[in-house]
Amino acid sequence: MKIKSGGQAMLEYAFLAAAIIAGLLLTRIYLKRAIQGRLRSAGESMSDTQYSPGRVDSALRTDIRVDSADTTGLGWSSSSLREVRVRGGVETIYGREN
Repeated sequence: MKIKSGGQAMLEYAFLAAAIIAGLLLTRIYLKRAIQGRLRSAGESMSDTQYSPGRVDSALRTDIRVDSADTTGLGWSSSSLREVRVRGGVETIYGREN
């Protein structure tokens, strides 16, 4: 059995490390694309059409009404606060095929 010289062993380790790093980088790209595909599939299963900002018009309105009352009597005071929020809106999707 022949003992390898120090330089040759270092070169072999460098090639081995380069192969492992290349494998990890390729696996990273594959996993990233797989996750993106899963997210796209999940998004498409929720709606018939793809979301596109140019194809959707939406209007949303929020009305907030606050009523407060303070009462001071004989040695005592009370206050009350009532808040009502009403939210409504319309969304129209253009180019939808039924």
